[in-house]
Parts: sequence; C-alpha cells; structure tokens
Amino acid sequence: MSEIQESLLTNPPSTFSANEDSSSPLRLPQKRQREVELQENPLPTFEEAYSNNRMFIKLVKEYFKQKIDPSLHFKIKEIVNQKEYLFQLLKETSTRGGWRRMNACHGWHQIASLFGNLSPEQLRKDYDEHLFIIEKGLSPLTKYDNSTIENYLEELNPELMQQAVLIRPSKFDTSLTAKQWNSYVFSSFGLARGYSTYILNIDISVFKIDRITNVYSNNPITIKIENDPKETWYKDITLGGFLDELLTSNNPKIVAEADLKEFSALYEELSKKLPNALHWNSKNNLLRYYPKLLGITSPMLLILNNNFIFTGGPSYLNSSGVYLNFDTTIEWWAIDSKQFPVLQQKVLRDFSIDISKEKWLPNDQYLLVQNIPFWHTTQRPGDIIFAPNDKVYWITSVLKTTLIYWNLLSDSPLSLEDAWTIHKSNFSKEYPKKINLPRLVVEYLNRELGKISQSTFEFCKEMINECTESQELPNKTRPEDSDCLFCAFCGKDIIWKYSRCIKCHMNRGIDAICLSCTTGHKCLEIVFFEKYPEEEWKAFLARINAPQVESFQEKICRTEINEFCGCGENIAISPSTVEAIYNAPLINAHIQIEAVDDPEEVEQNCEDKVVAPIKMPDINDLYKNKGKKQRDIRKAMENPLSGPRFTYQLEEKEYQSKAKDDGNDILKNLMKGRNNESALSSLVKKPSSISGLSRLISKAKTDKQNVYDKY
Repeated sequence: MSEIQESLLTNPPSTFSANEDSSSPLRLPQKRQREVELQENPLPTFEEAYSNNRMFIKLVKEYFKQKIDPSLHFKIKEIVNQKEYLFQLLKETSTRGGWRRMNACHGWHQIASLFGNLSPEQLRKDYDEHLFIIEKGLSPLTKYDNSTIENYLEELNPELMQQAVLIRPSKFDTSLTAKQWNSYVFSSFGLARGYSTYILNIDISVFKIDRITNVYSNNPITIKIENDPKETWYKDITLGGFLDELLTSNNPKIVAEADLKEFSALYEELSKKLPNALHWNSKNNLLRYYPKLLGITSPMLLILNNNFIFTGGPSYLNSSGVYLNFDTTIEWWAIDSKQFPVLQQKVLRDFSIDISKEKWLPNDQYLLVQNIPFWHTTQRPGDIIFAPNDKVYWITSVLKTTLIYWNLLSDSPLSLEDAWTIHKSNFSKEYPKKINLPRLVVEYLNRELGKISQSTFEFCKEMINECTESQELPNKTRPEDSDCLFCAFCGKDIIWKYSRCIKCHMNRGIDAICLSCTTGHKCLEIVFFEKYPEEEWKAFLARINAPQVESFQEKICRTEINEFCGCGENIAISPSTVEAIYNAPLINAHIQIEAVDDPEEVEQNCEDKVVAPIKMPDINDLYKNKGKKQRDIRKAMENPLSGPRFTYQLEEKEYQSKAKDDGNDILKNLMKGRNNESALSSLVKKPSSISGLSRLISKAKTDKQNVYDKY
C-alpha cells in the first residue's frame, strides 16, 4: 500500500477531520461565510460613508465584492487611489439631494469652486464613472428598486441623462442683443436662470396665484379635469370657482388654462418688459400671421396643481416655446421626438398605457433601464426656459404654480423650409397638426409681399402652388361658415376649397374634406365651401406669380395682426446684475432630504427637498406583470363577481352616475339610421313613460330636419 493511500485511510476527505475536535466550527461555503462575517461586522450605513473617509472606503470595498460583477472590481483600486477627492464629491452630492437633483439643478456648476480647477463637466463624469453605482445601490432615499439593482444597475449608462443648457451672460457683457436672444430661443433646450427678475425686471409678485386670485377672481378660465386617464373633459368657470373646486374636489389633478389678455395687468407687465426678439407679436415671428391659438400664437396662463402637461413635438413644427415660471419650482422631463415612438411602445408593453392618449410621467430609472436618452431640469420662479419643439416635454408641479408660455417661429428662409419639411412628413395620431402652414403663408404673403427677401418669396410661392387643388367642382360653392384647417381623412391642409358631407358631419362631427378625398367619398349629400371668393383668390395667385408688388387684399385677410409691443432690441445689463446671476444659488447645500407622500403637507420651499410629486405606476410592475392577464381571467372564472366582465353592481352604479340626457342618446341612434320605433322600444319600461318618449321622438325629428334645411 502506498503512502498516499495510507494517508487517505487515516484522514478521510470529509467535512470533519478525524483528528479535529468535535467542537471545531463548520467550514461554510464562501457566500455563506461572508454573510456571517457581515452579521458580525456589519457594513457602515450610507450616511456614515459620506461623513467619514474610512467608512467610505470600507463600504466601497465590501459593496463591490458582494454586489458588483467581478469584472468591475478594478474600480476599487481606482476609487482608493482618489479616495479623498471621491469621498468629498460623494459628500457634497449627497447633502444636496443626490445625482438626479444635482443634474436637474446644475449643481455641478455650484460645487466646482470647492474642487480647484476641475470643471463641472469633469465632476459629473467622475461621479457617473465611480459613484453613481454606489448611490443608486445603497442610498436609502435615492437608490433604485431591487429589481433594477440586481439586473440592470451595472449596465445603466448615467450619461443618458442630459442637462438643459445653463444660460448666463458673459461677465464682460453690457447688453443682450437681438442676436443673442434668438440664439437662446432657437438653438437648444436651455434654462436662463433668474432672467425674468434680474435682466427683464419683471415684477413676479403680480403673477403669483394668491395675488391673481384676489384681483381676478371673476375672470373666466377653462379647466381640464382628469378623473380617469382615458376620460378628460373641459369646463368653463371663473378663477374663484376653480380654486373652490380645488378645495372641495377629491381629485386635485386639475389644470386651468386662460388667455393672459383677460388679465390686463399681467398682460401689460409682461408685454412691456420683453425684448422684441421674445415677444409673441415680434415682426420676426411668423406665428403672428396665424389665427389666435392660446399657448402658440398668444400667451397662455396655465395653473398647475399636483399635475403635469405634455407638449412639444412635430405638431408645433420647428417653433420654440418660451416658458416663464412665477410661483413654485416645477420639473421638466424631455426626450427627442424621434425617440417618442420607441418609448411609446415600451410603456404600452410594460404598463398597458398609450402615452399619446393617456397620462404618464417618466422618471430617470425607467428611462435609464430602457436606454433612452433624456433631459431633466428644474425651473424656479423667475427662470425662463427655451424649449425647441424637436423634443417632447413633460412639465410637472406638486404645488399650485403659474406658468405663462407661447411659441416663436423664425421667418428666416432656412427655418421656413425646415417647417415645411416637418409639416409634410409628420402627420400622425401621435403628432396631430396644430398649425396649417400654407394658410399662415397666404396671410404672410398678402401682408408682406414686396418687403420680404427673394429666397423667402420663392419658397412661399412654391408652397402655395403645391397646395392649391384644381379639381372641377360639380356644385356651386358657398362661403365657409367655420374656419376649417385640415382634411378629416388625410390631414391635408385646407387652403381654399373643400367639401362637407352632411351625413358625416351630423354623425361623426367631420367638418372638412379635401377635394382629393371628396372624389372617393361614397355619401351623396355633399356641400362645397370656399375660404376666399374665387375672384380674390385668382387675383392673389396672379400677384405671387408676377414680380413682387406691394399691395394688400382685405378679403384675403383672416387674421388680426396686433400692434407690436416690447422694450426694444437690446437689453442693457450692469456688472452688478451679472454678478447677482452668478452668485444666485443653483442648489441649496446641506438640506434635509425628505420623501413626501402627501403634496398638501409640503411647505412652500419644497424645491429644497426631494419630493415624489405624482404617483405613477410602480416601476416594480415592470418586472411583475408577466402573466397578469391570465391570472385576472382565472380569478374571474373562479369568482364571477370579481372579474372585469362580471362586475354587474359596479356597472349599474356607474350607469346611474352618468348625467346624460336621454334625448341625446335617442338622437344619436336616429342619426345612425336605426328604425325609430325599434330604437326606442328597448327604452320603454313603464306605460307612464310613453308620452315623454313621444315628445323626444318629435324633437329629434325636428332637429334633424333643421340640420338638413341649413344646407
């Protein structure tokens, strides 16, 4: 027998050695051994890590060994080699609310002075590379959920979150010229910190909600109520009634919209303080030649309360929005409009929500997991945001705040050409048209012919000739009775003649059909309309096809051009003003970070806290909803009163709560061509109701005949 065999017999390879004492501990697997060690020597908390250098290094080492892929363990050495710098960076970032808030508030610019010659961009890059994964895995207030930490955290790219461009004047500027203002508006998504108060000298106190309420409580406004993501309706009330609605309603998610011109003092204060380049009536703004659209061609006063709005995209062409905030801090989320269909599909898959029709608010975690680039920023009272409509935006506020905005469209030939390209290629349900560009160009040429550049004139002329339809009409045309802008079927711009089907108009609310779609329409009751008299339209075409002659056709005019008002081309600024802008805090230091559930309990200075503003679908659902539909169906089959198809009592209550006029339902059935008696017989329950139904039948027949007599 060999020596090796004898050794194996005397000391068999088992958990216990033959020569070991029975009281010796077990040899546990490596993972279990580490858990035992952590129980005996627990890791320091995240708060201890950013308050003590030694604890910071201990936490980094243990966290990377336990949680992070071994291929990334080389980062431990990199962090240790820069431990003093990275510890200080983590401390300054954490006491200001964490990575997301530092990006949203441009906090890297504020703390750059604490790190010598390092730029804000370098601080952000170092944090993304070394500390982002630690914060989002360990911070009790800003960490991501467990599913993201376990499955995605190491793969997330924090560079996908981008900041709005921070706009501040040069320290050597003595004035801001029209060229500078135009570069702010039309270049990129930008935040002009404090420009309303420091540079434009606007009295923001008159725009605060409490002041507006006291002075204009009887002014008319329109509120948008959203009790259900798929159910939205508008209601015209007074401002005082709106605030009463907020106090008494169980649903605070109400948006109020109003024409700023109805609030005369606010309108005048803003109009006289704006530079010419920013004014909605600017001579270089093409939208001044378009009929009044609140928030687009004229300023809208918007009141947000624990809600958000969705705006932007190709529907607004290549215009740029100007947004002034006056009350409390609001947050902005934005993605490129080309990424919107991608996000739409992902949200529909994960949450069964169509974000083009239903309310949904993004967050940084979801967008990072889905690998979608985005922008995020905060806007404080007195700030101006310039938002080009090549992006889509979500604007949200927890507390009541007032926001005033309008859009600008440059009259440069290049801008006009880009607008026409976008206009032709982006008609869809996601991006419905809001501006009839050829109609705008007709008004523009009618007023400015002979004054505009030759290149602009040639492009406008080509657009008009391309959009003019020349089909022969079988019937006489009538002057239009309403300003119709687009074909209901193909979305084509209505520029001169169009038709209307009486039947489709009554049953489906279709107002206008272009001449191309009319040729294939099967209904027989067709009426033709024209926007301008034929002789006037032909005279206009003759004007644009001849050398430019300065003249004006009053019968072609459809838009009232308001008198221009502004404070001039240039805005003078003093060195003290520039210094005040640079010294204004971008983000408050050493704040107490709290997670707030009830918006009503948030104090007025909520911008100094990390707040969860609006409750949206939990992102954990993203990882839990697999098979949810099958489970719901199985539950419904087991309990007939629980499934969605068997909720008889709920349906009955819902039916009784709807305050609809029975006559409207009957008229709708009549318009669908149903037999009158059969349509009404199903509604007859008691003999006493026959007389009332007879009156409804007679009224419906009379109303229908009146509609036909109109044409």
